[in-house]
Amino acid sequence: MNMTAAPALLDPLMSDPKVTAIMSDHGLVARMLAFETALARAEAKVRIIPSDAVSAIAEAAAKGIDMAKLAAASAVAGNPA
Repeated sequence: MNMTAAPALLDPLMSDPKVTAIMSDHGLVARMLAFETALARAEAKVRIIPSDAVSAIAEAAAKGIDMAKLAAASAVAGNPA
């Protein structure tokens, strides 16, 4: 078995600053929060959640996440989502 170090699978993609920003911790979490906001809007539209919940979810998402707390919780849960 060859144990020599090889480039990481996605390393070639990270040479593009746009991809690096998208794939950064902050970029990934920002997209998770955008998804949750869009999901809330869709759920409110079909009356799964109250429509007034959308603004609370959107406001919470706009505040962002404490990345240090998320990292600590991810270590315990095994998943940042």
